[in-house]
Amino acid sequence: MVGSGCDIGVYVDGTKAANLGAGEKASFWVRPGVRNVSIGSSNSGICAGLALRTLSAELQPSEEKVFRISLDMQGVYINPYVKF
Repeated sequence: MVGSGCDIGVYVDGTKAANLGAGEKASFWVRPGVRNVSIGSSNSGICAGLALRTLSAELQPSEEKVFRISLDMQGVYINPYVKF
């Protein structure tokens, strides 16, 4: 989202958890189990009205999951981040 005029809303299990601007990061501490992470418009900026994209992730106790949010002309995307 570097250089983007779009702020992205991040939702955890349907509850808004953050608004992220270009280059920003966020961390969330959640209970173990299956969690739904969604991204979409923060209802501000030039990208207001984007549809939500949702990813389900199963978390074990003390497990960390990292996701990457990307944006192009087709919309926003959330994917697992793989460290090489």
